[in-house]
Amino acid sequence: MIFNKPLLILLLASIYACKSESPDAVNSRKIEAEKPMLKVYPTKILTAEITGMTCEHGCGGAIRTNLKATGGVSKVEYDFVENAEKQVCRIYFDEGKVSSAEIKKLVGTINKKQFSIKTLSESDLAEKK
Repeated sequence: MIFNKPLLILLLASIYACKSESPDAVNSRKIEAEKPMLKVYPTKILTAEITGMTCEHGCGGAIRTNLKATGGVSKVEYDFVENAEKQVCRIYFDEGKVSSAEIKKLVGTINKKQFSIKTLSESDLAEKK
């Protein structure tokens, strides 16, 4: 089989673009898979800047997985801009199950402390059931 060298280099670069997940992130996925998923009804939205993200899929997925494993986060959305130093995200959560302070602390520990988070705003949502 003949390989196109530039294509192979691009493929390998995309595979290694994101830093690898820590064992804690992998373990949290296993725990999440073992727990039955309960519906989370968000009461607040935390809008924040995250630094340290190199890609939306890998880095964003690691953050999303760890936050959802708390049982208090229903959704994490990103306004991902390629090569930007800071990325904006919105985290929908139930403040009765997890606080914004706990969310910020958790994000700061993911992937060997790869990410830092700064609150831009926090707003209430009408409870949905």
